[in-house]
Amino acid sequence: MGDPWIAFWLQIATVFLVKVVVSEQTGEDLSTAVVVFSNGQQLHRAVKTIQGLRFEGEWAGDIVYMYPISDDFADQYYRRQLHCYNVTIRALPKVDFQAKQNKYYTAKRVDPASDAWTYFMKFHVFDAYFAAWDRVLYLDSGIAVQKPIQHILDLNVSGKLTAFSDTWPDYTWRLHGQFYPKEYPAEYEAMKKQNYNLEIDYFMSTVMYYDTRAVLPHPVPLRETTVALLYALAREFPHCNGDQAIMALLFCAIKPVWTPLPIRTSTTLLYDYLPRSGPAGDYVMLKMNSQQVPPERLCTDES
Repeated sequence: MGDPWIAFWLQIATVFLVKVVVSEQTGEDLSTAVVVFSNGQQLHRAVKTIQGLRFEGEWAGDIVYMYPISDDFADQYYRRQLHCYNVTIRALPKVDFQAKQNKYYTAKRVDPASDAWTYFMKFHVFDAYFAAWDRVLYLDSGIAVQKPIQHILDLNVSGKLTAFSDTWPDYTWRLHGQFYPKEYPAEYEAMKKQNYNLEIDYFMSTVMYYDTRAVLPHPVPLRETTVALLYALAREFPHCNGDQAIMALLFCAIKPVWTPLPIRTSTTLLYDYLPRSGPAGDYVMLKMNSQQVPPERLCTDES
């Protein structure tokens, strides 16, 4: 058993011990963490999503906000807002990428002044840190939360990761399109030799809800953490459509734990990128909702 694997399980054991101690001392339910991520430029969007979680979403539990450590986080107004809403703030470590990756990101109009690693920061939604909770619900910054999120949290995700299909409603797209076979034919042909099934449905990564036991202690190979494995795949297949393609490759093709997020329950619509199945206000949350811009709410320590 290699040292990285030992370190991984020591980290998991530590966070589970913290969970037990905190639960005994405070009586708080730490079974679910809601995670929001953004870079410094999108911090205001993240704060609005967090406001929606606390108000319309009626979520009083744990919220973790993540941002890249290279970004300037000096905006004291929004930092105070995060603290006021009782949000845990985590800075993401910088990950070194080889220079050959940069040409693909620049070609896809990624800001060449930014580091390539920032294109894959969402991988850290699957950090071993989150083993302290049983379930994790991730939301992109800017998601409009409009109803109690308990409608989504009540879904059975035991042994699964659930997220909305990126190919709905006609299901004509396939996973191979996330790796640009026409734009990068040589790279794609080399990828096909790995015998991954790329002719399958896959998910969009804007909202993801998963069982930590199914996703975090990843067994392929045993010495790797999930985050390390995702970064390894990103280095191996740099012609991908960013983090979404790599996460879909892992959780749909290599270790198929993904199941599509239902469009609705018996009482409400759950989520979509756009309001395609009913009025915008009928959804628990939406990625793009031009009909409703969340109001700016000033949180004070006295509120």
